Amino acid sequence: MKSGSEITLPFAFKGFRTLRPDSQPTNALQGPDLQDCTGIRTECGLTILEVIVVLVLIGILSAVIWSKPLADTTLVARVEAIKAHLRYAQVRSMNTERRWGIQSDGNSYWLFADGDPAGTKVILPGQTKVIVSLAEHGISITPFLLTFDQWGRPCSDAAAQSPITTGLVLTATAHGQPSQQILVTPDTGFIP
Repeated sequence: MKSGSEITLPFAFKGFRTLRPDSQPTNALQGPDLQDCTGIRTECGLTILEVIVVLVLIGILSAVIWSKPLADTTLVARVEAIKAHLRYAQVRSMNTERRWGIQSDGNSYWLFADGDPAGTKVILPGQTKVIVSLAEHGISITPFLLTFDQWGRPCSDAAAQSPITTGLVLTATAHGQPSQQILVTPDTGFIP
């Protein structure tokens, strides 16, 4: 502060500006940018309109960025549902006297019992129809037939007589999304 009635206003990068009530403002650091800055009102900040425009732009950008991963969740969710249904068939085979399995034609899949994929179809948990459609979600999967024996081993035939000897990889795809894979482990039937 100066002595008397002078007021000193700090500017972070230009220096100090001294105001006297009885005279014109003077600049401690004279320069072309401070020459036209007269009076107390200066153009050194942002208006509320500028702040609102920036916030709206940030909101639009974040909505666009966050909406992209949401489109990919349909395929991931359907693959997780297929895994859960495969596990369900395995548990039913281990806990009942019947052999349970799941068959897919590539666009849909269904649960069957007693070695008859064309005849004895059963509604899967969480579904309202016997056949679960993947095509209505734009998803396709590798066609497969997978049955589980009384010990939960995955088998490649409907009667559960031929356990698989190598891992079974099922690939699910949807337009414009990276494919997802389901791995069925031989001997144990573990599905990670």
